[in-house]
Amino acid sequence: MTQSKPQRTFGLSIAIIASTIIFSIIPLFQVGMVLRLQQFLNEREFELPTTDEGVTTNPIAIGGDFTGVSTLSLITQTVFAVGFLAIAVFAWRGKPQRIRVVMIAAVIGLTVLSIAQSFATMTTQPNVSQGIDSGAELSRSLACVSLFFQIAVPLYVVWYLSRAPARAFYRGYYLETPSQEAKSGAN
Repeated sequence: MTQSKPQRTFGLSIAIIASTIIFSIIPLFQVGMVLRLQQFLNEREFELPTTDEGVTTNPIAIGGDFTGVSTLSLITQTVFAVGFLAIAVFAWRGKPQRIRVVMIAAVIGLTVLSIAQSFATMTTQPNVSQGIDSGAELSRSLACVSLFFQIAVPLYVVWYLSRAPARAFYRGYYLETPSQEAKSGAN
């Protein structure tokens, strides 16, 4: 009796899409927003109002870091996001077989980094010298909310990728008996 090749299940599709949103789409969107803000601030011309004689004065000093994000942080976030996107594409295709394990490892690793970053943001006291409305309170609140998704989505991904339908999809065939699955899991 020939069996057909296992298809990607709906739950596996949800796991791959949700993890791609959390670990690739949102980080790349954040990088894009920071770069767009930096571009906007760099293109802006600052002039003081004209005096009674019609002379326009230029400010003595302009600039500053309004984003609070270093270039190294942006590069690191972009590399991780694009790297995970590549893993997600291979996981969607189901090839090579070991991509399931790579996906689980990547999700766990990025989850640990995300949670550490969220805790650092939540425990950092706002710098009053930057002003009361510096955005520190907003980022602390958002870190609390995103912490739930940073834990729930990876738990679902790891759980679902460990289930028999996902293992069969990545293996490329169904096992005939439960004893064969035990032997296959040991290999």
